[in-house]
Amino acid sequence: TEFMLDRRGAGVLTRKLLGALPARVSRLGANLEGRLGTGVSLKEVIRFRVASIRRLFELSDRLVTVSEWMREVLILNGVENEKVACIKKGLSDDWKEFRNKLVDKNGSGTFKLGYTGRINRLKGIHVLVDGIKNLGPDDRVQLHIYGRVNDRESALYHEFLKRRAEGYGNIHFHGEINTDNRVDVYNNLDMIAVPSVWFDNLPYVVS
Repeated sequence: TEFMLDRRGAGVLTRKLLGALPARVSRLGANLEGRLGTGVSLKEVIRFRVASIRRLFELSDRLVTVSEWMREVLILNGVENEKVACIKKGLSDDWKEFRNKLVDKNGSGTFKLGYTGRINRLKGIHVLVDGIKNLGPDDRVQLHIYGRVNDRESALYHEFLKRRAEGYGNIHFHGEINTDNRVDVYNNLDMIAVPSVWFDNLPYVVS
């Protein structure tokens, strides 16, 4: 409960108080409106969600994960070993051709750090933005953000990032990577960052 409240920006004292609420009090949160109701009822919501997930596991004949890490997590949480299978993500047929087109960069005097992936708060792009800002508006270190905006939440986060980067000409926002531009994008970058602030089951960028 405290972890979920921390993700929502609650202070330490608020997290401690709400996290210590008895279950019978937490259930009363459903009758309250606004953020107070959300905070009070969160413990009960989490309990219900965990129970629902465990019930889903019990009803399933087979569970499939895309990483060995997730498979181990499920087993540690009581799922039978024989019930879980790992089928890893596949790559497109042209990945070898794409890899062969990548080249080693010669020193240009500019270090270009890149983020490629979904525009989502859990991906931790703001961590990269803040890190570059701490270095100052030095064009010798650049951050290039390539990402896909999927929904309203992503769009709001995208605008949040742009406002956060205002005044820093070494932070650049680009569109989504596709099969037409990906070779040029990766050849233009010195390093790719995966700054997720949540457990990333299997980052496709790394794959």
